[in-house]
Amino acid sequence: MTTERILIVDDDEMVRSGLALDLEDEGYEVFSAASAEEALEALEREPVHLVLSDLVMAEMDGMDLMRRVRKRMPDIAFVIITGHGTVGRALEAVRCGANDFLQKPADSDTIRERVRSVLDDLRLRRTLQADRRKEQERRDERQKRWMREQRMISLGRLADGVSEYLATVLEPMFRCHEEVVQTLPDDHPAQAHADDLEYAARKAQALIQDLHTIGHGSHLRVEELQLEDIINEYFQSDEMERLKRLAPQVRFSYQVDEGLPLVNGSSTQIKAVIKNLVVHALEGMPDGGTLSVSLHADRVQADPDRAINGEAGVYVLLNIEDTGGDAPAEELERVYEPFQARRVGDRVSSTGLSLGVVYRVMQEHGGFVDIRHRPGQGTTYTLCFPAVAAELEIVEDEGDGFSGHETILVVDDSRKHRDQAAELLQELGYQVVTAEDGRGAVQQFLKARKSGGRRTIDLVVLDLVLGDAFDGLETYKKILEIQPGQKAILASGFAEYSRIIEARKLGLSRYLQKPYCRDALGQAVRAELDKE
Repeated sequence: MTTERILIVDDDEMVRSGLALDLEDEGYEVFSAASAEEALEALEREPVHLVLSDLVMAEMDGMDLMRRVRKRMPDIAFVIITGHGTVGRALEAVRCGANDFLQKPADSDTIRERVRSVLDDLRLRRTLQADRRKEQERRDERQKRWMREQRMISLGRLADGVSEYLATVLEPMFRCHEEVVQTLPDDHPAQAHADDLEYAARKAQALIQDLHTIGHGSHLRVEELQLEDIINEYFQSDEMERLKRLAPQVRFSYQVDEGLPLVNGSSTQIKAVIKNLVVHALEGMPDGGTLSVSLHADRVQADPDRAINGEAGVYVLLNIEDTGGDAPAEELERVYEPFQARRVGDRVSSTGLSLGVVYRVMQEHGGFVDIRHRPGQGTTYTLCFPAVAAELEIVEDEGDGFSGHETILVVDDSRKHRDQAAELLQELGYQVVTAEDGRGAVQQFLKARKSGGRRTIDLVVLDLVLGDAFDGLETYKKILEIQPGQKAILASGFAEYSRIIEARKLGLSRYLQKPYCRDALGQAVRAELDKE
């Protein structure tokens, strides 16, 4: 953790030195200033976490200094210490932005305790602000995904109608083409035009098929498939050889795990998806690069924000990765929509229907697409197909240090969050019991006590806001009466600052933002269990 930095401002050299020695003994990095003007200059050179300032000083007093610091550096904590204190001055100082007000003479223990308390409060406030920003970002991203889904639904209806209309309009070209070719002599000058007509007919048929797929799917026969067979077949196909000839400056590589579970799907659609993504990736690397394809199986966590499929389970993951250039954020926002402008270097092209087809096909297969762009490095397209073989064992990576075998009690009045936390902890190897409210949690501890030590609860993951008067704090107080020193972690989607401060006084030092995620939950649980 970064050493916290404190600036002491006092025109009495003896006071400055004494305060500096006390605070340096506590491990803080301390700077000193003999006047408010000197303090402002010091703050420009050395940013600090807290200013401890005398109130009465020549030229500029502590209140004026605080106002200037608050205006220029609002995140710095400010504590005023004075020998001329009154209740009125203290109230004025707090009203103007002081985090605390100390009366001289103050003993060393009081100063250390009050400074520590202010810095802890400041850190907690920043953590809560960061959590709220993250939550707002998640809400914004959820809204964007919902809007994208609505656009795709509208485009699907339009595409369905357009495909039927185009099929009707172009039907004479499809029907008459062969008759024209057979009627004309082989050496007729119009044969060249007939070849152009055939090429145009094929392109039109492919376009209509793509529009039809985006509109309401192809309704092809679905069967159990081995994706590695499809990948191997595609990479050895004439189509792939043709693409390699067209892009000689691109290096191709692929890695396929063996013994993967089956997936339900259409081999024709999946091949079309692979082709569309490979072509899309190659178009993004006009000056060369590397196109990597890999296939493996893994357990994917639940994600309610995911646009197509938010369910947890075992998936077969197909990764297609390019080393193309940067993609603007607005381009990525509409990447699945037909005929979007795509900028590659100085060229601007159209995405056509390719990624719209990918989106629709993955939707039909009950899977999802994950696109991750790395500025300056390229883009990875991950197609996630639900595995048929539910009995597949995925060996969890225990190198993260989050796993364990202890017993965890999850207390949450939201069944969704309670089940989510239980599932994540069970995947990490823990034994999990749950309670839907504080009273149920207390009952679990009473049962454990009656068992005479046969049942123990090593840690409680406790929702702070449980929906009634017997909230997380009241629950924890009752638990401590039954089991003194019981380890626990607070969790909440939103909580009042005052309640979190009260929780800290009870010894609860870890706080989790909901919804739960595997790494944050696992790390917090393991750290609390290992704490001496």
